[in-house]
Amino acid sequence: MKEQKANFFYNGLISLVRAVTSLAFNKVYTYFKREDKVLSTPYPTVIFANHIMEEDIIALAHVYHKVSPKIKFGFAMRQDIVEPDFLIKEFSPKGFLKFILWVIDKSKIIRILLLYIGGVGIKRPFRDDARKLAKSGELRDLVESQFGEIAKKGNEGRNLFLFPEGKFSGDGYLESIRRGIFLLNSKVQNLNCSFINLTYDFLAKPKMDLHISFGENFPLFNFKEEKEVSEFAKQKLGESFVLTSGNFFSYSVFKKIENLNLNELKSKLTTILKKIEINNIMFISEKLIINFPEEFDLFFKEILNKKFLEIKEDMIQKTEKLSKTEFRTVNLLRKNNPYFYHKNQLRYFEKNLDSIFDDFLTN
Repeated sequence: MKEQKANFFYNGLISLVRAVTSLAFNKVYTYFKREDKVLSTPYPTVIFANHIMEEDIIALAHVYHKVSPKIKFGFAMRQDIVEPDFLIKEFSPKGFLKFILWVIDKSKIIRILLLYIGGVGIKRPFRDDARKLAKSGELRDLVESQFGEIAKKGNEGRNLFLFPEGKFSGDGYLESIRRGIFLLNSKVQNLNCSFINLTYDFLAKPKMDLHISFGENFPLFNFKEEKEVSEFAKQKLGESFVLTSGNFFSYSVFKKIENLNLNELKSKLTTILKKIEINNIMFISEKLIINFPEEFDLFFKEILNKKFLEIKEDMIQKTEKLSKTEFRTVNLLRKNNPYFYHKNQLRYFEKNLDSIFDDFLTN
C-alpha cells in the first residue's frame, strides 16, 4: 500500500492544534539523537511513547511537527471521546460553560476532526471492565480486534502511534509494556518503529514544562518474540527520560544531604551536574544548565514552604512528609509527594546517578 502523504489541510490542522495547546505549557523543549533534528518515520512506522496523562494526546501535535516524512497518522483514542455528549459527561460543567460544551458536543466537531486526523476509537478494558472481560474470556479477543482496527490504518497507508503501556503511569516511571507493538508488527508488513519520551516537569512555575526526546528508527522484523519487543520498548523509553530541574533536585533530596547548608548543597549539585554532562549519560534540560542558580533557589524555596524539608541551625533536615511515598493508590503519588514522583523519572539511570551523587555528597 502506498503511503498517504499529509496534505496542506492536514498539516495546517495539526499546526493549529500545536499552537493552541502550547498554552498548556510554560515551554516545550525538544531533544534529538540525530544531527538533523528530526524523527525519521518512513512508511510504515509505528511511533511509541510513554503515557502519563490525558495531555499526552495534545503533546502529539508537537511530535508531528518534527517527523519526516510527513505522512498521515492513525492512533488509538478513547472510544467515548467520539460518542454523543462527551464533554458534558467528562467535565460535568455548570452555567454558561455547560451551554458552550453542549454546543460543541452537538456540532460533532471533535468527532469529525479526530477521525479525520486518524483517531481510532477503542474501549478501555483496563479501566472499565477488565475483570468481567477476562473472566468471560473475551478480553484477549477484544484487544486483538481493536489492534486489528489500528493496524488497518497502517495497511491503508498511514503511519501509526501507540502508548504501549496501555494506561497512565502513576509513579513517574513506566508501567509494564503490553503487547500492542508486537500485535501491530504481526499485522502490518515490514513495520518499522520510532520512539519518543514525554518528560513532564510538574514542579516548574507557573505551568508545567514538557520535554520531548526523540529516538531513532528501527526495523521490527528482527524481533520474533513478544518479550523481546516489550523489553526493547521499555529500555528505549527508560533511557530517554530528560534530566530536568524538577527530577534532578528531587533526586538530590532523597540522598544524604542532612547536615549540609543550602550553599554547600548548591555547590555540590553544581559539580554533580557538570559530571553528568561530561559523562553524557542522558539528555539534560538547557533550562537546568543555563539557569542553575535560579532553578535551585526556586526549587528549595518551594520544598521548604511545603514542609518536605526544613532548616535547623542552618542545616538541611528531612521531614516525615518527604519519607511518605506510599498512598492508597499510586495515582495519588504526584499530588501528595511530587518530589518522589519526579525522582522516579530517573529510575533507569539510578546506578550511574547513585555513583556520582554518593561520590560528591559524601566528600
